Amino acid sequence: MKKLGIALGVAICMLVYFFIENSDLKNEIAHLKEESQKHLDTKENFNVDAGENAEAFIKAYFTYDGKPKQEEVNPYATSNALDKLQFEDTVEGLEEEYGEEIGSIVSNVKNLNVYLGSSLDEKQEIVIIFDNEISVNEIKSTAFTIMTLDMVIIEEVWKVDDFTFYQI
Repeated sequence: MKKLGIALGVAICMLVYFFIENSDLKNEIAHLKEESQKHLDTKENFNVDAGENAEAFIKAYFTYDGKPKQEEVNPYATSNALDKLQFEDTVEGLEEEYGEEIGSIVSNVKNLNVYLGSSLDEKQEIVIIFDNEISVNEIKSTAFTIMTLDMVIIEEVWKVDDFTFYQI
């Protein structure tokens, strides 16, 4: 009888222990579900279309032969951003500055990476890192470039409104 009582006591203790562990695990699962939902909600706040238009803006402005073409950049930028960009003949400006004849300037974008930053309903911050490959009279150089773009939505289209620009 004593052995049966001890066995019953141990069995009851084990059931209580498993019950407590089970409720702890259920609480932890509920907490993890809440955390994962918060992360999913945060990801939904990113405006992927803004990133795509920012990438198109970079390619339109930094891919040229001679000079950037404003008509290619216009769909991706507000007048505020366009005012900060240079579209005049780059070759003529360099020839005046250096006093030499420059045959051609070709610019390309390589290794482009887009990072979506903080976001509001109608604003999105984007950081873009890329290599700007520039060839002057067929002599190539590469500038590591970091741009921070402030995107706004205008008539349901994401456009660059402001930017900061660093080249190394």
